[in-house]
Amino acid sequence: VAVGGLGVGIKQSDPTSAFRPTLPSAPDTKCVVGLHDNTNADRDYDTVNPEESALRTLISSANRHIEISQQDVNATCPPLPRYDIRVYDALAARMAAGVKVRIVVSDPANRGAVGSGGYSQIKSLSEISDTLRDRLALLTGDRGRAKATMCSNLQLATFRSSQSPAWADGHPYAQHHKVVSVDDSAFYIGSKNLYPAWLQDFGYVVESPAAAAQLNAQLLAPQWQYSRATATVDHERSLCQA
Repeated sequence: VAVGGLGVGIKQSDPTSAFRPTLPSAPDTKCVVGLHDNTNADRDYDTVNPEESALRTLISSANRHIEISQQDVNATCPPLPRYDIRVYDALAARMAAGVKVRIVVSDPANRGAVGSGGYSQIKSLSEISDTLRDRLALLTGDRGRAKATMCSNLQLATFRSSQSPAWADGHPYAQHHKVVSVDDSAFYIGSKNLYPAWLQDFGYVVESPAAAAQLNAQLLAPQWQYSRATATVDHERSLCQA
């Protein structure tokens, strides 16, 4: 299934579209009052960027496990909102249902100032785990239960492609993947990030166990083999620094 979006500036909305997504009831990701939040508070933006709903739907379809390999899942704020509330809520809902979630992102040491070319937008993996725990707490109504759910179902680490803690030239690891894989049966691959980024993008949701197995064997499994050394949360090792 081909999915894409027009970002911001090409077409503001599609008035003929019957697509009327439900927006978060209380957006809470603004870091500067007055900046418009297309990701979480603009229904018109959603009508011309259906790929974002496609990614959330893919995540929400998981019954067993989700693998996410991304540059980041949080954005540089300002000028963007910190994260896509509905992505985090979809992940929280699946974790609450017992689905295992693995997230691998760029090393935060690769973080740069806006426009500098850095490949991370967080200072610490705790920004991701803290947000997941907070969204789980809103879902479950109990912070202790939220943490227990996260610790039992999450794997969170920074990207490595070898046993070395950095690239051969000494620079921190960076990755530019935009991959979400679900249940060894379907995955997204393309140019769309999970973090708020209002660009024109295109990609595919591939529904094929054979292709998903190839993706896992050649990318996701080897990636985790090396990346898990950096994990702050790993349910398989009862590790939970959150």
